[in-house]
Parts: sequence; C-alpha cells; structure tokens
Amino acid sequence: MTVVALVGAGTTLGYYAQNEWASRQSLPAPTIITAPVPAYQENAEVLMPDVRGLDEAAARQLLIDAGIPAGDVTTTTEPAAGAEGSVFDQSPASGTANPEGVQLVLAAEARMPDIANMNGQQLSVELQKLGAQVEIQQRYQAGATAGNVVASTPATGEPLPDEVILVVAEPGSSVYLGNLDAVSSGCSTGAVSLNGKDFQNSLSCTAGSREANKYEWVTKRAADQLTATVGIADDEDADGRAKVDIFADGRLVSSVVAAYGTTVPLNAPISGALRISVVVSEVGGEDTPQAVLGDARVVGSTDAMARIREN
Repeated sequence: MTVVALVGAGTTLGYYAQNEWASRQSLPAPTIITAPVPAYQENAEVLMPDVRGLDEAAARQLLIDAGIPAGDVTTTTEPAAGAEGSVFDQSPASGTANPEGVQLVLAAEARMPDIANMNGQQLSVELQKLGAQVEIQQRYQAGATAGNVVASTPATGEPLPDEVILVVAEPGSSVYLGNLDAVSSGCSTGAVSLNGKDFQNSLSCTAGSREANKYEWVTKRAADQLTATVGIADDEDADGRAKVDIFADGRLVSSVVAAYGTTVPLNAPISGALRISVVVSEVGGEDTPQAVLGDARVVGSTDAMARIREN
C-alpha cells in the first residue's frame, strides 16, 4: 500500500509539474531594456533656469536640480504684483551658462496706487514694472481728461494682483446743436464773430422782449454735455444783453448772460436728457438782442454720438 501511495503521489506531482512547465513555456519571453548611464563630467555646463513665479522653496529646488549649489543663491524682497513670497525677478537671466551666483527677488505685498489724475499709459508702465499684466479699456466720461484713468480693477489701495484693468477716458465725440432734430427752433445758423473771434457753427437766438423765447432739440438721452461760447455778435447793438438758460427735460442745468464785447463759456450737464431747451430772455435795454451760442455742440461717447446723428 505504501508503494502504491508513493507511486500515485509521484504521478500526480509529475502531472502538475508538467502542466506548470508547459504554462511557463507559453508566456512571452521577457524584454530586457538597457539604459545608458551618462558618465560623470567634472566641468559640465550648468544653465540658469527660469524660476520666476515660483515660491522660494520650489525655486531653490529647481536651481539645485540644475546643478547650482544652494550656497550660491541669495534673496532680496521688493514690492511686486502677485503672490507674496513668489520670485518676482532673478539674476542672471535664464539660459546663462555656469552662473557664479544667483540672486532671487521675492515679491513683497504691493498695493494699487491712487489713480486720481493719472495718465493711463504712464500708470500702465509703472504697474508693468511691478510685474502686473495691464489691460486698458476705454470709456467716455463727461468732464474727465482724455487719456486719464477713471476706474480700475483692483481699486486704489487694494492688493496688486498679476492682472490689472485700467479704464481710461476716451476723447468722445460731438455733434453741432444745429444738426439735431429741432422740436421748436427759430435760431439762425452760420458763422458769427464774437469779441473778435469767428465761430463757424453758431446759433443766433433772439431774446423775447416780453417773455422768454424757447428753442428745443431732441438729444435721445445720448449726450452728456452741451458746450458753447456765448456772447453778442460784433455787428449787433453794443448795449445788447440777453440771459441764456439751459434746461434738460425741464430742469435748469445752466444759466449765463450774453453781453457785447465779451464772451462766456457754457458747459451744461445734460446726461440722460431726452430734450434740451435754450431759453433766451432780454436783460435791460429797449432793443431785442440776439444771443449767440458760438460752436454750440452736444458731447458724448463716440457710439452715442453715432446714435444721435441717426435722424
């Protein structure tokens, strides 16, 4: 029985061993890949990497990986845009071979400067020196000097990010008042001399002797300002005087007196008005004078003035 058992066990083991060997023979042969190991070069060239924008720890590790000893790296700090502690500048520049020393300039917190009365181009240059990318947008704003900053993102005093938006006042455009749709206007148009100066696109509006005369135009809520030089024509009565009142949708917004031998500027705010009215009344004297609005025009954004021209 013992012999029979051994023979049976041997047969079984032989069967499994044979199957295992066949299974291994059916597997694909392993592939051996040989990777060359570069030989150590004592005087190998080291190139300075670009570490700008990285935090200090990441920048130092990249420099070490490039072959620059940690002891050769020094740091300073300057106010700059972006994350505090990130690398704002480096010396030498990236690509420099075998740098003998590396200086990293780390960003300290910088804040958005005061934009009041700042020229957009000048402020943009200053912000770019601090590492910010600047986008300039244009917008018309009544009373603002063309080219000056009227708004910004971020606002004055806020931390300076990597990207800044400056909104700059555009020059805008204008349309002569005489070219607008008139609701009621008996004013004559043409060139007039006021105090020795010629105004080619003027309105001469007669003052009412007993009650004021009213002249009205449609402005379509498109204009922001009415400008003119007001006076009495040089070839009129030297004693003539007239009061000129400007109304925006019935609201008095400006008032001046026209007199002979002198001129007065008219700058009336009319933002949002559908109509503007010029009301002229006599001031003393027996004659009925004509008040002249030299080069009278409405002013607004370029797009708005394009709309107002669509009569």
